[in-house]
Amino acid sequence: MAVDNAGRQHWDGAFGEVLRQILPGLPSPASIAPDQELMSLGLDSLKKVEFPLHLKAAHGSPLLDDELDYQDPSTPRSLWALAAQRINLGAAER
Repeated sequence: MAVDNAGRQHWDGAFGEVLRQILPGLPSPASIAPDQELMSLGLDSLKKVEFPLHLKAAHGSPLLDDELDYQDPSTPRSLWALAAQRINLGAAER
C-alpha cells in the first residue's frame, strides 16, 4: 500500500502487488510515488495489456482493455482510481 507523508493510503495491498508484478524492477510498491509517470516506471504497451489479467486475479473484477485505452491512466493514482471503480462495480454486482 502506498502511503504519503500525511499517512493517506493511495491504494490497497493487492493493487500494489499487481504493480510489482507488471513492473518487476520496482523495489516495493510502497516506494512508488502516486503521481509518478507509469512509463517512467517501465509500463509499456505489453505490460498495459497484462495489467487487467493481474487485476482480475487479485480482485476478481475485470478491467476491460478498452477502459484502459479510453481513460489512458498515466500515473499509479489514476490507474488505481480506474481499477477501484471497476472493483467496486464488481463487488456491487455479486
